Amino acid sequence: MQADAERPRQKPLPRDTSKDSTAHTQHHNGDCGEDQRTYSTLTSLIQRLLATPSSDADVQFTSVFLTLYKMFAAPNDLLDAMLDLTQHDSIHNQMSDTNSSARLIAIIHYWIVSYPGDFAQGPTRDRLKIFLSSFTNDDPFQARRQQIDQALSVVAQDDNTLWACKDDAASLTPTTSKTSDVYLNQSPAGITQIESRVSETSKRTSVTKSRSRMNIPSLQRPSLSPTSNRSFVQQPMGKADWRAFMELPEDILAQSIAIINRRLFVAAKPRDFIRQITVPAKNRSSFPSLSNIAALTAHFNHLAHWVATIVLVRDKAKHRVLALEKVMRLARRVRSLNDYNALGAIVAGIHNSAIHRLQSTRELLDKDVAKDFARLEILMGSGKGHAPYRLAWENTTMKGRVPYLPVLLSDLVAADASGPIFAPQPDTEAAMSPASPTTPASLSGASRKDRLINWQKFARIGEILLLLEIAQASIQKHMAAEAVLNEDARILLEKTVSNDDELYARSCAVEAPASGYMNTSNSSSSEGGIGKRFANAFANMSINDQSELGSVSQMRLRGQ
Repeated sequence: MQADAERPRQKPLPRDTSKDSTAHTQHHNGDCGEDQRTYSTLTSLIQRLLATPSSDADVQFTSVFLTLYKMFAAPNDLLDAMLDLTQHDSIHNQMSDTNSSARLIAIIHYWIVSYPGDFAQGPTRDRLKIFLSSFTNDDPFQARRQQIDQALSVVAQDDNTLWACKDDAASLTPTTSKTSDVYLNQSPAGITQIESRVSETSKRTSVTKSRSRMNIPSLQRPSLSPTSNRSFVQQPMGKADWRAFMELPEDILAQSIAIINRRLFVAAKPRDFIRQITVPAKNRSSFPSLSNIAALTAHFNHLAHWVATIVLVRDKAKHRVLALEKVMRLARRVRSLNDYNALGAIVAGIHNSAIHRLQSTRELLDKDVAKDFARLEILMGSGKGHAPYRLAWENTTMKGRVPYLPVLLSDLVAADASGPIFAPQPDTEAAMSPASPTTPASLSGASRKDRLINWQKFARIGEILLLLEIAQASIQKHMAAEAVLNEDARILLEKTVSNDDELYARSCAVEAPASGYMNTSNSSSSEGGIGKRFANAFANMSINDQSELGSVSQMRLRGQ
């Protein structure tokens, strides 16, 4: 039985909140019945963060929390709470063992390696320096402390610094040196609990730096590519390109497409995806890292239009059907490489109305090729909430997986819209939700500390981000040994492609509409075409524009 078969997606298990020392359940009665949400204090979440992990879920909690905490707390709030809570537990003998201090050091190291921009503002950086200076030169954490101090010395402001909740402008009040007693003469054993994740993050950072030297095609938008500074002379496709395409083996072309897509995918970090759905479109220019998401969008659209353009190069149906069959076989090769996003782009290109209407060409299709491609259409179809694709993704364990990004983004938007960020305060103000004009960043640090946090909302987002991180880690692990991008394939992929209107005009020129055939060019354009619909949903998706969620979740990759 193939993995592409349909099967309803299993519902995720609810998160166990029994470890939260301070959890509050509030009930909201409305027209739709009772709505129960579990809210947690910032203190309870930090207590779980600092606790020694006892399961994989606890290890994953560390990554999810440090990725999402800025949506409800500033870096200085988190660091102060972590240090104060550790000191308080030590004074009152509430620590289960001496590994708590080692755990704190390890978390801070993982934090600054993963998100150095969080420490770029004065209060957080100064507080951490005071904490580091409280140690003696012979303390058991000297090696780890030196690594943190070295990372702190090269911290610079980035997109994470000014995103969401920021440190208050108030001056830092120096703390006393008595906190040093909490951390001295402790065993560093607890560091090993998070050592592997810190090592993975360090490798991911080095891979990101080396990626700037990689050669990636500009794909018609050189400025959107985060990995290439070269500009290429783009030329329209002709018969020579058609012949080059027919002579190039599908395996080589599929491998080249996958290499480009994987490098663009790993360039986008988890917080980039969160910013994509939370930052209004008008403010995205303030976050340069969002160009990584834009590059993914450009690559998807370019590949979809490239497929349609190469099929329509030739005038005769017997030549067009050869290109169409080769593209369908190429889709199968891309599927075997687990690049679902490139597969979705190829399916979208074949479903473009300019290709879909070529009845005379389709009549010449080889039945076996058409039958195999029909399976891929089912796989990437939107029926039952993209159930076939979700099942295939869950059963895919090979390296190099790239998710179908429209589904990924729609899932993130749905999770973000699942509930408010904070619990509502009776008789004062409504809970902050994605549609509310009030944001956590507009509250003062004191106000944020006192609010109850809807962690269930962030746990749902975290489940999606963890799948993304696992896929990216798998790609980065094998990136060094990956095949070199084929030069012939690169040149062919960089050819100028036609837009939807040009494709439809070319389609009508090579195969005149049948008698009584309705011209759907305008209707296709009104819906945006597959490329434009993807670009609008992908690039403009925002919590402040919930209409985009429907356009993505109901996206049907089928021409008119």
